[in-house]
Amino acid sequence: MPKRFDPTNATLLELVYARTGSLRRTVQVAGFILAWGIARRELGHAPTMDEYAQYWKTTRRTAFREQRRFREAFPELDNPGPICDVLERARSKEAVVGDFGDLAAIAH
Repeated sequence: MPKRFDPTNATLLELVYARTGSLRRTVQVAGFILAWGIARRELGHAPTMDEYAQYWKTTRRTAFREQRRFREAFPELDNPGPICDVLERARSKEAVVGDFGDLAAIAH
């Protein structure tokens, strides 16, 4: 029996897989979310795509391709900020790891 998806008790990969339906796309999108979050933390603000590309020493074209994949999975979000906020709260022990209850509304 397949596991039922519960957005209030999901890991990042489960959340992304629920949105993409593809393991390959899940890895790509989750990788972008984490990379964007690292750049945001290090820069001290939400990076532009040019800043993101420069931070990760990648091409502007690649950065925008990664952003496009993210937006296909999460069209209601401009950037991974809300998802990264949940991850950062979990990292600081303010939330249980994998608690994406705050994002339940966008996980369908």
